Amino acid sequence: MKNDFKVEKVEGINGQNIWAYIAHCLNKSKFQAERQFENLDLNSRKALARVAEVEFKRHLREYNDIEKRKIGRAVRMMKHISKAFCLKVCERDFLNIDDEVNYAD
Repeated sequence: MKNDFKVEKVEGINGQNIWAYIAHCLNKSKFQAERQFENLDLNSRKALARVAEVEFKRHLREYNDIEKRKIGRAVRMMKHISKAFCLKVCERDFLNIDDEVNYAD
Protein backbone atom coordinates (compact mmCIF):
# COMPACT_ATOMS: atom_id res chain seq x y z
CA MET A 1 0.00 0.00 0.00
CA LYS A 2 1.47 3.31 -1.06
CA ASN A 3 0.64 6.57 0.68
CA ASP A 4 0.65 9.62 -1.53
CA PHE A 5 1.03 12.26 1.12
CA LYS A 6 2.38 15.56 -0.01
CA VAL A 7 4.76 17.00 2.54
CA GLU A 8 5.37 20.70 2.27
CA LYS A 9 8.59 22.30 3.34
CA VAL A 10 8.04 24.25 6.53
CA GLU A 11 9.69 27.62 6.59
CA GLY A 12 9.89 30.38 9.15
CA ILE A 13 9.52 34.07 8.43
CA ASN A 14 10.98 35.39 5.16
CA GLY A 15 11.91 31.91 3.89
CA GLN A 16 14.24 31.30 6.84
CA ASN A 17 14.78 27.69 8.00
CA ILE A 18 12.17 26.89 10.66
CA TRP A 19 14.78 25.73 13.20
CA ALA A 20 16.84 28.89 12.69
CA TYR A 21 13.65 30.92 13.11
CA ILE A 22 12.79 29.10 16.36
CA ALA A 23 16.34 29.56 17.64
CA HIS A 24 16.13 33.29 16.96
CA CYS A 25 12.77 33.47 18.76
CA LEU A 26 14.54 31.94 21.77
CA ASN A 27 17.40 34.44 21.38
CA LYS A 28 19.78 31.65 20.33
CA SER A 29 22.13 31.41 17.36
CA LYS A 30 20.98 29.59 14.25
CA PHE A 31 24.44 27.97 14.18
CA GLN A 32 24.87 24.77 16.17
CA ALA A 33 28.47 25.29 17.34
CA GLU A 34 27.74 28.82 18.55
CA ARG A 35 24.58 27.68 20.39
CA GLN A 36 26.44 24.86 22.11
CA PHE A 37 29.36 27.11 23.06
CA GLU A 38 27.02 29.75 24.49
CA ASN A 39 25.17 27.06 26.48
CA LEU A 40 28.37 26.11 28.32
CA ASP A 41 28.72 27.46 31.83
CA LEU A 42 31.44 30.06 32.43
CA ASN A 43 33.93 27.59 33.95
CA SER A 44 33.55 25.23 30.98
CA ARG A 45 34.18 28.09 28.54
CA LYS A 46 37.30 29.07 30.49
CA ALA A 47 38.53 25.46 30.50
CA LEU A 48 37.91 25.19 26.76
CA ALA A 49 39.92 28.37 26.15
CA ARG A 50 42.81 26.91 28.18
CA VAL A 51 42.76 23.65 26.21
CA ALA A 52 42.60 25.61 22.94
CA GLU A 53 45.47 27.80 24.16
CA VAL A 54 43.61 31.04 23.45
CA GLU A 55 42.87 33.99 25.68
CA PHE A 56 39.45 33.60 27.29
CA LYS A 57 36.64 35.66 25.84
CA ARG A 58 33.05 35.48 27.05
CA HIS A 59 31.35 34.81 23.69
CA LEU A 60 32.36 32.84 20.58
CA ARG A 61 31.75 35.89 18.38
CA GLU A 62 34.57 37.72 20.21
CA TYR A 63 37.24 35.27 18.98
CA ASN A 64 38.92 35.72 15.62
CA ASP A 65 38.79 32.96 13.00
CA ILE A 66 42.15 31.44 14.01
CA GLU A 67 41.03 31.24 17.65
CA LYS A 68 37.67 29.75 16.63
CA ARG A 69 39.47 27.02 14.69
CA LYS A 70 41.66 26.30 17.73
CA ILE A 71 38.53 26.01 19.86
CA GLY A 72 36.99 23.64 17.30
CA ARG A 73 40.13 21.47 17.34
CA ALA A 74 40.16 21.49 21.14
CA VAL A 75 36.53 20.31 21.25
CA ARG A 76 37.31 17.52 18.77
CA MET A 77 40.38 16.49 20.79
CA MET A 78 38.43 16.44 24.08
CA LYS A 79 35.68 14.35 22.49
CA HIS A 80 38.29 11.90 21.19
CA ILE A 81 39.94 11.63 24.63
CA SER A 82 36.62 11.21 26.45
CA LYS A 83 35.74 8.25 24.21
CA ALA A 84 38.78 6.42 25.64
CA PHE A 85 37.05 6.45 29.03
CA CYS A 86 33.95 4.55 28.00
CA LEU A 87 33.41 3.14 31.48
CA LYS A 88 32.23 5.41 34.24
CA VAL A 89 35.23 6.88 36.02
CA CYS A 90 35.40 9.68 38.53
CA GLU A 91 38.16 11.97 39.69
CA ARG A 92 38.95 9.71 42.65
CA ASP A 93 39.53 6.74 40.31
CA PHE A 94 42.66 8.41 38.92
CA LEU A 95 44.29 8.10 42.36
CA ASN A 96 44.33 4.30 42.08
CA ILE A 97 47.62 3.21 40.53
CA ASP A 98 48.74 -0.39 39.99
CA ASP A 99 52.43 -0.37 40.98
CA GLU A 100 52.97 -3.89 39.61
CA VAL A 101 52.47 -2.79 36.00
CA ASN A 102 55.63 -1.76 34.13
CA TYR A 103 54.95 0.54 31.17
CA ALA A 104 57.57 0.41 28.43
CA ASP A 105 58.07 3.98 27.30
